[in-house]
Amino acid sequence: MKLFFLSLFAALFGVVAAPQSAVPAAGEAPSKASAANEKYALREIRIVGNDNFPSEDIIKILGLEIGQMVQQADFQNAVAKLDSTGVFEGYEFRFGPKGDGYAVTFTVQEVPELYSVRFEGIDMPDDQVRARLRAEIPLFGPKVPPTGIMAKRIGDALQQIWIEQGNETKIVGDINFVSENELEMLYKPEGVMQNVAFTKFENASVIASLVLQQKFNSVAMGVTYSEQRIEELLKYNMKPLYEAVGRLEVKFCPCTAEPDSDSKGLVVTVHVEEGPEYKFGEITPPQSSFIKPEDIGKLIKFAPGDTANLSLVNEALKRYEEQFKGNGFMNVRSQYDAKPNAEKKIVDIALQLDPGDRYLFGKLEIEGLDIIAEATIRKRWGLKPGEPFNQNYPAIFLNRIRGDNMFDNLQTTDWRMKADEATKTIDVHLTFK
Repeated sequence: MKLFFLSLFAALFGVVAAPQSAVPAAGEAPSKASAANEKYALREIRIVGNDNFPSEDIIKILGLEIGQMVQQADFQNAVAKLDSTGVFEGYEFRFGPKGDGYAVTFTVQEVPELYSVRFEGIDMPDDQVRARLRAEIPLFGPKVPPTGIMAKRIGDALQQIWIEQGNETKIVGDINFVSENELEMLYKPEGVMQNVAFTKFENASVIASLVLQQKFNSVAMGVTYSEQRIEELLKYNMKPLYEAVGRLEVKFCPCTAEPDSDSKGLVVTVHVEEGPEYKFGEITPPQSSFIKPEDIGKLIKFAPGDTANLSLVNEALKRYEEQFKGNGFMNVRSQYDAKPNAEKKIVDIALQLDPGDRYLFGKLEIEGLDIIAEATIRKRWGLKPGEPFNQNYPAIFLNRIRGDNMFDNLQTTDWRMKADEATKTIDVHLTFK
C-alpha cells in the first residue's frame, strides 16, 4: 500500500507563518506554522477518486466529524483506517483553511480489480447475507476485491454464518466467470454443490447446436450448478449471439441436469425457443454539436430494414465514445433505448450519450531523458496546454517516437496521466528507459 501525507501549502496559507501558539480569530484561517500541532474545527470533508464506494461510507470509516477539533495527526490516523479496509491501493490528503478551521480532501485510488459478489448454498436470503456483511465489514458493497483483507473478512463472516446454521464444512471463495469479459467472486460451501461437466442445446436451428455448445461450454464448464446460475450465464453469453441475428425474443430453458457418467459433474441440457426475426425500425442518433451530420453515417453502420443486429448498435456507441474522448470528454457514457414492436417485428433504436465534464491538457512531464533529448521531445509534442485532451494521443505519440528510432538503446516507453478534478485538466507523464 502506498501512503502519501501532504501538509499545508504556502499558497493556501500565505507566505508569512504565524507562531505555533496563535489561535485564529473568528473567520480567520489557521497559519501554516501552527498547522501540524494546533487543533482547529473541521469544517469540510471531501472525497475524490472513488467510483465504487460512496463518499458517505468512506467518511464513516475516517472517524472524522464536522465540528471536531483536529490536527494533522488526526488526518494521518484517518488514512490508516482507509488502509485497513483493503479496497484502496493509494491515498493522499490535503488540508487547508476554511473559515476558522480546516477543510480536508482525501484522494483515494481503488484497487483495480473489483468484482461483483455472489453466494450459493447458504441457507439464508441473499439480502440478509449482504446486510450482515455490510454491518460487519467496512465498505462491503456490490463489488469486492478478490484477495486481501476484505476477501478474508467476507470468508470469515460467511464461515461464521455457516457454523451458526449447524454446518462444519468450509466456505470457499473463488473467481467465477459471468461472461467472457466479466468475472465475479463466488462464495459457497466446499463439496456441497455439483459443478457443470458439459452442456447441450436442443431445438436450435438459426444457430447450430454445436456452435452454441462450444460457446457455452467455455464459460459454463466447472461452474457450480443451479438453474438460476445457468440462466444468468445464458443471458450474458448466449443471448447476444441471437441478438446479432435479430432474434430478440429468444428464450432459454427449461433446463435439465443429469449426472455425468464420466465425472462427478452434471450434464446440462438447455431448451431454446429462438423466436421470430426482427428488423431495425426508426434510428435516432444522439443529439450533439460535436458530431457533424455528415459524419453520422461513419458512426452508425446500420439502417432501417436491416436485420436487427444489436451488436452493431454497441459498436456504434463505442465509435461515438471514441469521438468524444478524443475531444476531452474522458468520462463519456453511452447507452441505447430499444423499443421493439412485436406486431411489426421491428425495433426502434435511440442512441444516447452523457458526455460528462470536458478535460483540457495541463502540462507535460518527461522522465529518463537528458536536457537535449527532452527538448526534442517537447518540440515534437503537439498537444498544447488548454486544448481538449485526447486520451489516445500519448500512446500514438510514443509509438511514433519508437517507430522513428529517435534514440539508441531505448528499451521501453510508458505514460500515465493525472487528472485534476478541480480544474478539469490532465497532466501527462512520459517515461523513457
